[in-house]
Amino acid sequence: MEPRDERTHAKVDLLRGQVSFMRDSNGPKFMLRAAQRLADIDPAWSRRCLTDALEMAMVVGRGSGVMDTVLDAARSAAPAGDILDALVQLTTSGHKTAAPALREVLADSEIWTQRPALATMIAGELWDEHAHATIVEWLMKTGRSSGSPTVLRLGLAQLAVQNVLTAMSPRRRTRSPRRKRSRTRWACRR
Repeated sequence: MEPRDERTHAKVDLLRGQVSFMRDSNGPKFMLRAAQRLADIDPAWSRRCLTDALEMAMVVGRGSGVMDTVLDAARSAAPAGDILDALVQLTTSGHKTAAPALREVLADSEIWTQRPALATMIAGELWDEHAHATIVEWLMKTGRSSGSPTVLRLGLAQLAVQNVLTAMSPRRRTRSPRRKRSRTRWACRR
């Protein structure tokens, strides 16, 4: 096939994948096929297709198995120093090795404004309360101003996660002193 035909077929697969994510579990299959079609003719677009598949899976709540499938496909692509490489490193080498790359990804606000579900997942992996709170604030503000139910749903879900993270924080574990009850108050009621 000509490169133009491959691009056209990739666009069709990408569109089918986006629609399919909302309807059934075939979304990743179409998006991965689009990435494979583009791998040789447009590697950057191919990587975006893989990242889109991860983001869509997280946004619609169908991440089960998609992360492994997409990252397996990303392993065969040439490294680009992006979010995919950081996630591949996380799955192959572990948290300790991947933490610097994940922090670098999280520091780039352009990435988390384009891929907020992935960014919140990475912030959670790093237990970075500040980054997570910043992303959640952006999600809520953007969701309210745009009226997007998808962004609002993601923002509200992540707001709940943020509350759990801050409640579990060692800085927040100190208990407030208990008030002593006055015996005279109880004595007066008898």
